Amino acid sequence: MSKPLWEDILEFHKNRQLLGIILVILGSAGLLLPILPGLLVIILGLALLAPDKFGSIFNWMRTKSDEEDKETE
Repeated sequence: MSKPLWEDILEFHKNRQLLGIILVILGSAGLLLPILPGLLVIILGLALLAPDKFGSIFNWMRTKSDEEDKETE
């Protein structure tokens, strides 16, 4: 029998910081190596480490994009 969804969510929440740190480290290596997309991986890692900050940034970007779409119509 599988675990309930809330247990999976709690497990992800505990591992989120570790995953964020790993992504930032890999992204830093990706800035030097041509194989990894460094900046994208760093942004994803930072989004996992500070979702409240990045959520507001993503909302701001979305509203800016919507405003530009209205101007082009």
